[in-house]
Amino acid sequence: FKPLLPRSRRQFLVALGAGTASLVSTGLLTSRRASSRGIDNSIQWQPSNTWVFAIGVLTYPEGEAWPQAGRRDAAMVKALQRAGVPDQQIMFIKDQKATKKYIKKQFQAFLSKAPNNATLWFYFTGHGGKQDSGIGTFELYDGSWSNKSMVAAIEKYFRGESALLFADCCYSGSLCEYIARNPGRVAYAAMGSSSASQESTGAWTFTNCLVTALQGKAFVDADKNAQISIAELASFAELEMAANDGQLSTFSTANGFNKNMVLRQGQPRRDPRVGSYVHASSSDGSQGLGRIEAINGDDFLLRWSSYDEAIKEWVKSSNTRPWNPKVYANGSKVLVLSEKKWYPAVA
Repeated sequence: FKPLLPRSRRQFLVALGAGTASLVSTGLLTSRRASSRGIDNSIQWQPSNTWVFAIGVLTYPEGEAWPQAGRRDAAMVKALQRAGVPDQQIMFIKDQKATKKYIKKQFQAFLSKAPNNATLWFYFTGHGGKQDSGIGTFELYDGSWSNKSMVAAIEKYFRGESALLFADCCYSGSLCEYIARNPGRVAYAAMGSSSASQESTGAWTFTNCLVTALQGKAFVDADKNAQISIAELASFAELEMAANDGQLSTFSTANGFNKNMVLRQGQPRRDPRVGSYVHASSSDGSQGLGRIEAINGDDFLLRWSSYDEAIKEWVKSSNTRPWNPKVYANGSKVLVLSEKKWYPAVA
């Protein structure tokens, strides 16, 4: 159940003692990173009014960066189709086709076609970069496309009022920071797999969170009200990224986007242990962290932390122990390990 690729990331660990790390809460369920004008769970995402522009760059001129088999960006697009997004409102551009010239031309034309009641679903996966100015970039097949340029195109050509932006790449938190600091006409919600100063894993963890939420999995529904909100998706992504990849995902909203908008109806959770994380012994004797997907008597079906979403295994509950990271409250003084150096910080 080990990942097929090395997980390229900067470590973001908090010192508790020798060899110990913990999870630092980013306050997604407070107003620290997410803001909205009031709470209204009656607001529903409308798939029929959603326009999806997805970019997945797994191959670059220097060669294949990630395997084509099992790519989860394609699974996300299929999940959006199953949720009710019309095929004619989806554009999915991959690999060699994702040149800078082609992407900018197609994005402008795509945005211009969307009606006034449209919601944009923008998604990028591939390499990410960061300019000296702090502006993040999406690394397309043959060049960089800045967050600033992408958002400017939305503001100029998109007639709709709301946009969901998802980035699964290094420094993706810079997109979240940009929309929070540069409010415009469109109401935004942005999610990134990492912080603005952090590289990201080579696994599909973040994109899997989107797929899982679109499928209505019960364990994404944190408050157990049978509805999965955007805020709950962000909280689920934060936990998944911390548990599986030891990194911090990012979430922000701007211009009145309501983080309590309901994305999907949640499935019933028949056992409260489903969705929790445990340390467990695999059949080959190795140890790992897994998420409980199903329970049958004394057996747990675990989804192992892996590049491949399909790697699951039934294990005896007696061969597991709970994953209980220490959670620090906002404002706590901590030590942070970054680039092999410790720094004092405030959570």
